[in-house]
Amino acid sequence: MQLFIIKEEQQTMADFNKAIKVVLKHEGGYVNNVNDSGGATNFGISLRFLQDHIEGDFNHDGKVNAADIKNMTLEQAATIYKVFWWDKFKYGQISDQTIAVKVFDFSVNMGAKRAHILLQEALNDAFGLNLECDGILGQASIQAINAIKDGGEEQTLITAYCDAAWGFYQRLIAKNSKLKVFEKGWKNRAYSISKANSLD
Repeated sequence: MQLFIIKEEQQTMADFNKAIKVVLKHEGGYVNNVNDSGGATNFGISLRFLQDHIEGDFNHDGKVNAADIKNMTLEQAATIYKVFWWDKFKYGQISDQTIAVKVFDFSVNMGAKRAHILLQEALNDAFGLNLECDGILGQASIQAINAIKDGGEEQTLITAYCDAAWGFYQRLIAKNSKLKVFEKGWKNRAYSISKANSLD
């Protein structure tokens, strides 16, 4: 049973089923990169996350380790993303699919608080708003995003947000040269908007 599938008639805002395809394409499969502080990952879910947030003993050997990351299924990963990202941070309340996908994707990669701060800063800078840049994507931020969508100016926000994300990645690389190995992938991720609605 695919727990992350949502019936089409229930979709009134952004669609998780389309968004998760983008995240999974960017994250890929099992990786154990020494430069990744989160440890081994699979589908973008890190060993550290499994140990800190959920019961991640997927192979039932009594311990949560890299073997559980390797054995994690696509369905398990998608369900984790639905519960611990999409639903937790209310991305489904965002009316524009591309913006919802971008904040979801950045949240997975750079952390939710940072992704939300960058979005709030982009809203303020591009539209002269005065949102508190606290990393909490509350009703004020979501209402501002949806008002911009209603006004037909979502592309301005998308561009500003992508630029802000790329600037953040560049600052990370400037502080730690070992992260340069991620530069090309991060830039592609920052500006990948053409397929943000669906990878079908």
